[in-house]
Amino acid sequence: MGIEYRRGSRKVSSRQFFDGMKADIVNSAEAEIEKRLKAIRDPETGKRVKVTKRRVNGEASFNVEGSPAAIELAKQIMKE
Repeated sequence: MGIEYRRGSRKVSSRQFFDGMKADIVNSAEAEIEKRLKAIRDPETGKRVKVTKRRVNGEASFNVEGSPAAIELAKQIMKE
């Protein structure tokens, strides 16, 4: 009797199962980072900063546009 791996209702290999779990965790973390960055209000203008997300070769990068003070707030979020 072996172990059967499923994602949703589909039977998958153990590798697909764990790769899927890893992708879910990474996507969740990226979504949380993006949410926190988009919540920043520029201290100088009071407006929300502009946040763009880019994926290259499986790695995400975020670009934040705003005043130097807003950029510092974004850097603090990225350190957390």
